Parts: sequence; C-alpha cells; structure tokens
Amino acid sequence: MYLKRLEMSGFKSFANRTEFKFVPGITAIVGPNGSGKSNVTDGIRWVLGEQSARSLRGAKMEDVIFAGSSDRKPVGFCEVSITFDNSEQRLAYDYPEITVTRRVYRSGESEYLLNKQPCRLKDINELFMDTGIGKEAYSVISQGKIDDILSTKSEDRRAIFEEAAGIVKYKTRKKDAQKKLEMTEQNLTRIHDLIHELEQQIEPLTEQAKVAEQYKDWKSELKNHEIGLYIYKIQQLRQDWEKSKSEVAALSDRQMSSAAELAQKEALLAELKEKLHQTEQAWENQQADLLAASEAMERAEASQRVFAERVISQKQTKEHVSVQLKQLNDDLDEIAQEREQLRSQLVTKQTEYTQAQQKLQEITEKLEKQTEATDEVDDQLRHDIQTLENRQSVLENELHHLFAQKKMDEGLKAKQDQELERWREKKYVLQVKKDELEQQLTTLEEERKRLRELEQKLRDQLQEHLTEEQQLRQEGDLLQKKLTQLQSRYESLKEIQESREGFFYGVKEILRARDQGESSLSLVYGAVAELIEVEPRFEQAIEIALGAGLQHIIVANEDTGRAGIQYLKRNRLGRATFLPLDVIQARTIPRAEFEKASTHPAWVGIAADLVRYDPSVQAAIYNLLGNIIIAENLTGAQQLASRLRYRYRIVTLEGDVVNPGGSMAGGSQQKSKSNILSRSRQLVELESELQQGKKRMSAWKERLQSKEQFVLQIRQQMNDNQLEKEKQNEQHREFLAKQREYQLEQNHITERLQQLIHQQQQSVAQQINYENKRSELEKEYAANEEALQERSQQLSKIEQQQSEIASAKEEFQVELVDAKVYVAELRQELEHHQQGIERLERNWQRTLEQRRASESQLQETEQITLELSEQRDQIDQEFQAAQQKKQQVSDRVQEIRQSREAQLKEREEQEYVVRQLERQLKKEQDLSHQQEVRMNRLDVELNHCLQKLAEEYELSYERAAREYPIPEEPNKVERLVRSLKQRIAALGEVNLGAIEEYSRLQERFDFLQTQEKDLLEAKQRLYDMITQIEQEMGVRFSEAFTSIRAEFQEVFVQMFGGGQADLRLTEPEKLLETGIEIVAQPPGKRLQNLSLLSGGERALAAIALLFAVLRIKPVPFCVLDEVDAALDEVNLSRFTRYMQEFSHHTQFIIITHRKRTMEGADVLYGITMQESGVSSLVSVQMEALVASEKQAAVTRETQA
Repeated sequence: MYLKRLEMSGFKSFANRTEFKFVPGITAIVGPNGSGKSNVTDGIRWVLGEQSARSLRGAKMEDVIFAGSSDRKPVGFCEVSITFDNSEQRLAYDYPEITVTRRVYRSGESEYLLNKQPCRLKDINELFMDTGIGKEAYSVISQGKIDDILSTKSEDRRAIFEEAAGIVKYKTRKKDAQKKLEMTEQNLTRIHDLIHELEQQIEPLTEQAKVAEQYKDWKSELKNHEIGLYIYKIQQLRQDWEKSKSEVAALSDRQMSSAAELAQKEALLAELKEKLHQTEQAWENQQADLLAASEAMERAEASQRVFAERVISQKQTKEHVSVQLKQLNDDLDEIAQEREQLRSQLVTKQTEYTQAQQKLQEITEKLEKQTEATDEVDDQLRHDIQTLENRQSVLENELHHLFAQKKMDEGLKAKQDQELERWREKKYVLQVKKDELEQQLTTLEEERKRLRELEQKLRDQLQEHLTEEQQLRQEGDLLQKKLTQLQSRYESLKEIQESREGFFYGVKEILRARDQGESSLSLVYGAVAELIEVEPRFEQAIEIALGAGLQHIIVANEDTGRAGIQYLKRNRLGRATFLPLDVIQARTIPRAEFEKASTHPAWVGIAADLVRYDPSVQAAIYNLLGNIIIAENLTGAQQLASRLRYRYRIVTLEGDVVNPGGSMAGGSQQKSKSNILSRSRQLVELESELQQGKKRMSAWKERLQSKEQFVLQIRQQMNDNQLEKEKQNEQHREFLAKQREYQLEQNHITERLQQLIHQQQQSVAQQINYENKRSELEKEYAANEEALQERSQQLSKIEQQQSEIASAKEEFQVELVDAKVYVAELRQELEHHQQGIERLERNWQRTLEQRRASESQLQETEQITLELSEQRDQIDQEFQAAQQKKQQVSDRVQEIRQSREAQLKEREEQEYVVRQLERQLKKEQDLSHQQEVRMNRLDVELNHCLQKLAEEYELSYERAAREYPIPEEPNKVERLVRSLKQRIAALGEVNLGAIEEYSRLQERFDFLQTQEKDLLEAKQRLYDMITQIEQEMGVRFSEAFTSIRAEFQEVFVQMFGGGQADLRLTEPEKLLETGIEIVAQPPGKRLQNLSLLSGGERALAAIALLFAVLRIKPVPFCVLDEVDAALDEVNLSRFTRYMQEFSHHTQFIIITHRKRTMEGADVLYGITMQESGVSSLVSVQMEALVASEKQAAVTRETQA
C-alpha cells in the first residue's frame, strides 16, 4: 500500500487543479520560500480530517480556500483528493484503489467523499484507525512539528506511542462506552424517580377499590327503587299534561274567532287607507300642476321683459353704426389725397439722385491718375531700407544673445560655486549621520537583549496559566455532570406533573378536558392540590388534613360542576368531587374557642391559614380546612382536643390525627420524594437549583474564558514580542544597509566635488571667447548704420513730392465726401417717401374693411328689429293662456282638499274599532300562553324523568315499565332512595376507575422494574467492557513501548555516530496515563534531558525516534516538512541514508531546501509562483535524468 496521487483545486495557493503523482520510494518537493510547498502537507492533513484551522495556519476553515490575487478573483470552494493503492487490502475496504475527497465552500458547507460516495468524517477516521495514517498520526510531520515531539509535556508525547501500539481504536471504543455509561446513569436516575413515585400512588388505590365495591352494591339497590319512582312520576305528569292540552285547544278556538273578526275590520281599514292614499296622490298631482302653471306664467312675464330690453338695445346699436360709417368715409378721402402728394415728390427725388451719382464718379477718376506716378520710386527705397533694418536687427539679436550667454555663464558659475559649497555641506552632514547611526546600533542591540529576557518570562507565565486552565476544565466537567443530573430529575418530575400522575382518573380527565378547551369546563379553576402552596414544614400535616380533598375540583358555579359530572358520565371517565364557589360555604372555628385553643403551646394554627392561595377560591379552602387545627405533636393535639371537648379535627405536623369524638389515627408513613402537594414546590426548587447550577456553569465559563483570554493575551504578548524582535532585526538590517548607503553616498559626493572644480575651469575659457566675438559684431553693426542713414535721406525727398500731391488729393477728397453725403441724403429721402406710400396703402385697406363690417352690422340690426316685432304678439298670447290655466288648477285643488278631510275622519273611527278587537285577542292569547307554559313545564319535567332514566340507567320508559314494578307506597320508597343516596354521599369521593388505574399503574411499575434491571445489567456490562479495553490497551502499550525503546537506543547511536539515549515512563504503574521522558547523551556529552540539547541535536533525536517507531510499525507513507532544516551536512547524510533504507517499506514525501536531500530523492517536484499568488508544479524523474546523463556521457566518450 502506498500514496498514489494527490489532487488539489482551489486549496490555499493552488488555485488551478494540480495533481501530484507519487511512486514508491522518496519524493522531494522543493521550491523557494513562499511558493506554497507546505500547502501540500496542509492539504494532506486537511483531507485526512484536520478540524483545527489554526493547525492549518489560518483563523477559520474558509481561509483554506484560494482568496484571490492581484490578477485573479477568489474561488467559491476548494477540494483535495488523496488516492491510495490498496491492492494488498491493508485497508478494510474491498477496492484496489481508495480515494478520499474533502470539499469546503465559502458558505460554510463541507462534505467528505469515499470513492466519490458521500460519507462521514467518522467513516474516514475508522478506515485509517491504527494504520499510522491520519491528521494526528506520525505519518505526517508538518513544518516545525518535529521539535514539538520533544518540546511538549511528557503526557502529551503518548500520542505517537499509542498510534504505534495500535490502541487508538481501543481509546475510541472506551470513549463510546463511557458516553453510553453516562446515558445509562441518567436513565437510571429517571427510572428510580418514576418507580418511587409509582410506589406512592399504588398504596392508596387498594383502599379506594374497596370503597368502590361498596359504592356499586348500594348503587344497584338504589337503581331498583329509583326507577320505580321515575315510572310513577312519569304517569302522573302525563295525566296533568293531557288536561292542560285540552284547555289550550279551547282557548285556541276562541282566538281563531276573534282573529277572523279582527281580520275583517283590518281589511276594511286597509280599503279606507287605500282610498285616502289615492286622494292624497291626486291632491299632490294637482299641487304639482298648480306649481307648473305658476312657473309658466312667470316665464311668460320674464319673456316680455327680455323682449322690451332687446328692442331698446337694437335701436342704440343702429344709431352707433351709422355714425361710425360716416366717419370711415371721411378718413378714406383724406388718405387718397395724401397718397397722391407723396407719389409726385418721389419722382422728383429719383431724378436728383441720378445726377449726384454721375458727379461722384468723375471725382474718383481724377484722384487715381495723380497717385500712380510716385508709387514706383517709393517702393524701391523702402525695400532697401527694410533689408538694412533686417540685417541691423540680426546683429542686435546676436549681440544681445552674446550678452545674455555671458550673463548666463556668469550665473552658472555662481550656481556652481553654490553647488560646490552645498556638496561640501552634504559631506559634513553625512559624517554626522554616520556617527548617529553607530549610536543607534548600540541602543538597538541593548533593546534586543531586553526582548529576549521578556520572551523567557512570558514563556514561564504561559506554562503556569495553562496548568490553571487544565484545573478549571476539570472543575467544569464536575459542574456539568451535576447539572445533567439536576436536569434529568427536573424533567422527570415535570413529566409526572404534566401527566398528573397520582390524581384520580376522573379528576385527571376533567383537568385534561379543561386544558384542551372544552367549552363547558372553561370555569374549572383546578384541583385543590394545584391551587394551594404550602411550606415544606406543613406539607405532611396539610396533606393528611385534606386527604381525598386534595383532588377536589374547584369550579366557579354549580352549572360548571354539573357540566363536569355530565362530561364524566357521558364519556364513562370515572367520578370527581366539585366545589362550586357560588354556593360553597366556609367553615370556621368560633372566636371564643379559637382564643381558648391558640394559647396552648402545641398550637400551630388553623390549616386554612397555613396555606397560600388566590383570594377568589378562599371559600372552598375554608370549607376544607377552615375548622381543622394543626398542632406540634400528638400529645399537644390530645390536650387541645380535650380543651375543645373533642369537637374539631386536629392534625399534627408528623401526620397524626385526633378526630372529632376522640378517635385517633397515626403511625409510620413512607416518605415520598414527590407527593401531589409538594410537586410544584419541588419543581420550583429544582428549577432554582438548575438556575443556580447554570449560573455557576456560566461563572465557570466566564472564569475559563477569562483564563483563556489571559492565556491568549500572553500568547499575543509573545507574538507582539516576536513581532517586535522581528521588527528590530529588520531595523538592524536597515541600519547596516544605511551604513553601506552612507559610504556609497560619501564616495559619490567626492566624485561630484571633482566634477564641479573642472566645470569652473571651463567657464573661465568661455568668457574669453565671448569678448572676441562681441568686438567683431559691433564693427559690422556700425557699417550697416551708415548705409541706413543714406537710404533714409533719399526716401525723405520722395516723401516731400508725395506730400504736394497729397494736398491736391485732399481738395478732391473733400469734394468727393460732400458728393457722397448728398447721395446718401437723397437715398434716405427716397426710402422715407416709399415707406410713407406703403403706410397709406395699409391704412386705406384697413379703413375699407372697417366700413364693410359696419355696413354688415347695420343690416343685421335692421333684420333683428323686424324679427322682434313679429315675436311680441306670440309672447302676449302665451302669458294670457298660463294665467287662465293657473286659475283652473287652483279650483280643482280646493275640491280635493275637502274630500281628503272627510276620508281622514272615517279612517280614525275604523282604527279605534280595530284597536278594541286587538286588545280582546291579546287577552285570549295570554290565557292560552299561560296554559302552554304549564304544559311545557309538565313536558320538561316529564322529559327530565325520561332523561334521568336514559342517562343514569340507560333505559327507555317502555322498557322500565316492563321490567320494574310501580311502588305501592311511593312515599316510603322515596324515603328509602334518599337514605341510600345519603349513605353513598357519606362514602365521599369514590374512584370507580381505581381498579383499572391500579392495574395500569401496576403494569407500568412492573415494566419500569424490568427496565431498571436491564439498565443495571447494561451498566455492569459497560464497566466490564471498559475494564477489558483498559487491560488490552495497557498490554499493547507496554509491548510497543518496550520495542520502541530498544529500537530508539539503537537508531540513536547510528544517527549520532555514538552516544546513548533512553525512553522512561514517568508513572510506570499507570500505563494508560503515564508520560514519557526522553533522555539523550550525544557523543562527548553527559546524559541529559533533550530540552538542554542544541536545535540540531534535538531535531536529529526526534528523527531518530520517528525512525525507531517506523521500525516497529511501518506506515504506508510518511510526509516530512523541512525536518532536515536544522541538520548539518554530516547528520544530513546520515538522515538521507536512513530514509533511503526505509524507502523500501515506507514511501517518503519530503519538503526540503537541502541539496543533499534532493540528491537522495527518486522524484523531484518543484513548486513555483510564475503567476503572483498562484502555485504551479514542475516534476523531474531523477532516475530517468541520471540514466539520460550517463547515456550522454557514453555517447561523448564514443565520439571522442
């Protein structure tokens, strides 16, 4: 069996799916720091079930998922699969190849797969148990863990030995057995509580069953006599009912006659009402017609008024339009005259404008001929002057540039002087910084020494607090065990309380029905035992005082009590006693006798005063306990009874009773842990104890959390101290780097100073060149200046001639301007006249339109006036017709009003007759109702007797009459029935379901005893199994330790080349708990504990122990993460040699930086980060590489 393949996808830095193929032998994984080599080890431990994110160098399990890089986004899940070759069937799984897969998602979900089938972590752990493979097994040694084998406490070092001894599965079985044992203890506690409670309930059921038998006998005798009485009463009630029925029939006939006469009169009255209604309807119609006629007349009058107003309006409009039309005709005449005048003026102005344009053209031609003569000479002179001026400008620019360059060189020289001075200052400052840096290095070294001392102090504190934390955890285990026992007892008692065990069957069913919402039982308050609270001191006395009254049910009224009894009868659920608060009477002791008794030393109090209850049930409590006295002891109770002449019941605190009349009851009574009365109190007490236990547990958790926090703080301080050390180391390296930097800067400053001195020398030579060039330029500038003056004089003569010509041009120019002004004035006048003509044309058109509109309006006015004259006659006729119709309607309304008044009087007379008849009918109906009520009462009584027969005895009247005789002396039989009922009532509460309840409880009691026996047997079997497991573990551990010890002694000598080493048990008599100490004596040293060895010696000793274990129990593969980091070359050669020897039996995967280890490997895997943050894989087959190199060497020799 060997590790065949490892696949990782999205795990830490392996963002892409990466596959490692392993072969038997040695596989080395190499790569630079930070490339992700150790992630391979973490992946193997993780897929094998590692649950600690801290062990995987993370804060939470989601940290193992690739978190992204600068170029990649994070992934949503990671997956690792590990494949084993199982062809030898070393794993108990019938497959030649086994693949274990683990996935985790960012949402927190995770899953395990075994050959691609979902499974549990437990399945994987069991598969690899005692094979040396697992997250904590010695087959995977993570980075930095090789030293932990020797550095941890001796007790913690057992794990590697237990794995080698093969007792891990036994430890797992032992833990499972201990968990089962703990559950068995809890179940036994509950069983004991239930059995004890049932024992208290079975005892009183025997007495209740005897009372139930007596009750059945008397009930049977009562049945025979009471049924005969019911038959006698039914016959009497039936005769009375028949008599009432005949009287009701006679009254019904009289009612029918009166009702017929009343109906006739009501029909006549309805006819009169209908006629009156028709008359009123006609009157309302005439009123509406009268209103319509009045409105028509008013409308005609309004039309006349409107007509007159319209005639006046039309006359005014006609006059206004006539005046307006005359005014528009006058305006048209004026516009026509003005338009003719403007047209004649426009023709005159156009002629003048043409003449002015011709004169302007003549003046312009004369000016152009005079200016053409002098232009050519002037242009040539100006060109020569421009050329000379340009050259003069060039010379001036060169002189100016030369001057500027000289000035710039002078400034540059000044800057060079300043820079030279600045560099000299830099050199001085740099020397000061070097001195300061030397001082800082001295201070830093002292601080590093202080941090090393602080680290040792923190390590000591951490060890001390870890010990205290272990003690706290042991204390918490004890608290948790006690809290579990309390919780179990509380749940058991609560279950008894909720099921109301110990209550009579009928009481229990009534309370259950009330709780389930039975409407008829909504006013049931509860059993007395549920409604009172008693101090523990008085519980026994109150329980004896109440007796069966503990289970009496308090209800609000008699109706609720009857409903409860009917419910029990209907469902055959037994019996119960009810205490209705609306009729129950309190019983008390007279004041005089109370004062006489309360002075006695044995007096405790009235029983009702010693209990707590809701004030609403006070009457029921005092009815039960108001006349019962509680005394200290039996002697005191007898003295109190004598003082009160044995008239009251007295109960002692121990439960002894002195009854009225002097009889006594008492004796021993079995103590009950949870009787009916004390259950509520015990539940409260247990709940309080549970709360206190939880508070203590919470306080313990806070203390543990505080201790863990303190340990965490110390670890944090150690981490901070380590970070500070690293920071100071980094600072030390920075200071050394600065030293080198300062030296380089000093060299640079020296070179720069030399450069500046050379530049100053070059600047002096350039100054001399500038002076020579400036002299040549000034000479050429003077020659150009003379030529420029000569050309300027010639140009002055030409300009004088041009001045004379310009004077003549000015005269023409003035004349030309005057002509242009005159032309412009003429053009403006022409435009003004044209605009005036256009304005008059628009006014002409607008006036014509207004005149046409006025003429049209005048015609319309004349037409409207004509139409109004025609309408006037029609409006007058309509007014006269409306006036005549209104008079006719008024006369008709008066006639209808008189007829309506006569009909109203007749209706009132008829209504009086109907009311008289209704009174007579009502009187007859009352008499009939009285007889019906009597008949119904008789019917109810008859039904009640029949219902009594049906409900109490399940008999019909006919069957009862056939089977039971009618008593000859009903009164005597009735007295006998009352006597039997009194004797039955004297029995008190009778539990008819006692026998059935007793049978049920006894059956449960037997069942629980059987369960108790089975649990005790199971408990003993678990103890035996744990003992056998511990014995087997001890034997295996002892054998494995002896073998490993011998191998370690031999391997140590071979690895170190001498010396000696040994393994010792700290407590040999306790093989299952003993720690293991390792002592070693390297060559040339004395025997000492490994903690005193150097780092390389400790690492080599740990490797020796690992190889010793592998000799005893080889594992299929072994993963080693940089275990060779602390070894020197000699020890590294020994380690490599040993690993090669073991590679025939164990497959090695080693992560290393050492060249010699790489040389000993069969396969090399390289881990790189070609992409930032993403690990990638490169593999090399060393054997193939060596073979190819040999072949290449042979080829080269052959060619040579």
